[in-house]
Amino acid sequence: MSIIPDRLSVSDPDYDPDLGALLEIALDGVVQSAVIGYDLCGCKIVRYATDEKDTIIVREGNAQIETVSGEVTVTIRNNARSQA
Repeated sequence: MSIIPDRLSVSDPDYDPDLGALLEIALDGVVQSAVIGYDLCGCKIVRYATDEKDTIIVREGNAQIETVSGEVTVTIRNNARSQA
């Protein structure tokens, strides 16, 4: 049994930040940053939009959010495995 849920979002009422911190989310094999949600079955991630320096884009005081589709994989971070 896996502790990795099929979908997860920071806006879920039962979101567990400890679990979220353990997860590494990749899209089409590329590890993503600033992810705030994912759906394995829906093949999408929701993340803060970032610029070329990986800085979150803010417009009119609001962080910009984007939904991106592709092959989503979620694993436990390597450094989390060694600390467990």
